[in-house]
Amino acid sequence: RYGAAGWFDSSTQEFWLFAGYGDIDRKYSYFNDMWVYRVNNETWTWVAGSNTANHLGASGEKGVASADYIPASRAHHFVWYDNSTREVWMFGGYSARGT
Repeated sequence: RYGAAGWFDSSTQEFWLFAGYGDIDRKYSYFNDMWVYRVNNETWTWVAGSNTANHLGASGEKGVASADYIPASRAHHFVWYDNSTREVWMFGGYSARGT
């Protein structure tokens, strides 16, 4: 997996990884899955996102939040994590939508 984005939450000792680009059966694809690595017990857990490649995501009205929204599969995007609010912000990248 390359072009993924990750961040470390020092309060929980967890490393989070989102999306990226990789090979499935010799076909390169974009992903939108989110994983967490728990340092204390050395385990990876799938948290959210699609279990299929090149997922187009789901969105709605700009500025309106919903648990039903999911980012499109993507790679080479930028994320930043605010430790005080535990919010993740994402910007750009190449996606399955072509943008």
